[in-house]
This record gives sequence, structure tokens and C-alpha cells, in this order.
Amino acid sequence: MIRNVIKIKKRNILTRARRFFLKDGKNRWDVIAELINKYGINIYAEIGIYKGGNIRRIVRRCPHVKYYLVDPYKANPNKKGGIYRHDQEHFDFLKSFVANNIKNYDAEWMYTTSLKASKKFDDDFFDMVFIDADHSYNAVKQDIKVWLPKIKPGGIIIGHDYNNRWKNDVVKAVHEFFTKKEIHIEDDAIWWVKVTPMIKKRIL
Repeated sequence: MIRNVIKIKKRNILTRARRFFLKDGKNRWDVIAELINKYGINIYAEIGIYKGGNIRRIVRRCPHVKYYLVDPYKANPNKKGGIYRHDQEHFDFLKSFVANNIKNYDAEWMYTTSLKASKKFDDDFFDMVFIDADHSYNAVKQDIKVWLPKIKPGGIIIGHDYNNRWKNDVVKAVHEFFTKKEIHIEDDAIWWVKVTPMIKKRIL
């Protein structure tokens, strides 16, 4: 437990250092909070929470929002590298740590996969869905496909790591669904699209 707390504190120090080197740039939670306030977002889903660095900051800046948070918090011995180098004890600690940090906000947890969680909602339910889970091409593509119908026309689908990390998988998946004109690119490798009825028809 102490080892996990030290890791979290170290991560916070690294985040502050990263922010310094961004200079005038914004972190993803800055971008998301600004979009929430600009477009009057009231119902928000975040797919992929892990250490909760993003959601822990957003809830404090946007306390009026209803949040749905999706992450199975399960170790997977069949996958190697990245977050999967950790055992189940690590995931259990993070699950408790993040939940405790945002317990005073209107947040509903869904400890399951992205696909299973998406099936629990009607179409046109969310104002915004943020995708930051499995960054492989097929996973990002599936996340966009299953969550896009759940967003109201005029809402926003948004994601992280729109860059050359992950073998450009995120970029390739995003461009499978949206045109360059529709995609907004922000600081900290954020991409987002204003959802229209025409865009939603593409996946029917």
C-alpha cells in the first residue's frame, strides 16, 4: 500500500513538471473542462480511468456534471507491457484511490469493459464521451463505433493521444470515422468532434 501511495505522489510531481514544460499549453483536463463549460455539458462519460489524473481534476472544475466512469480495473496476464505489467493488487488500489478522491461528486462507476458499458445506455444519452482506454487501432475504432450513437446531436466525442505514439493507431482510427474538417485538435494530443445527425448515420 505504501509503495502504491509513493507511486501516486511521484506521478503528481511528474505531472506538474510536464505542465511546466508545456509552457502556455494546456493539459487534457484543461481542454475538457473548457469544452464542458463552453457547450453546457451536463452528462459526461469517461472511458478508461486508470489513475484518475484526468477525472480528479475535471470534477473539481465542473461539479455540476453527472459523470459515468468506465474502467474494469482488472489485471490481464495475457497482455504484456504498459498498464498490464501490474498485478491485481495494483488495480485494486487504484480503484479505491480514485473512487475515494471523487466520492463527493455525482459520479457513477461502471467496473466493466467499454463494450459492455456502452450497451447499458440508450442512444442520444450523453452530452460528451471522452475515450482514453485501450489505444490499439481496433480498440479505439470499436470505442468510437459503440459510443458515438450514445451521444446527443450537438454533443461531443473526444479522445486523447492523437499523435505518433501507439503506432499512430489512434490517429488512424479517428480518421476512419471523421474528416479532417470535422476533427478539432487541441493541446496535449486531444482530438474532438461536434456530433451531428449526419456523422451518426455513418455507423448505422
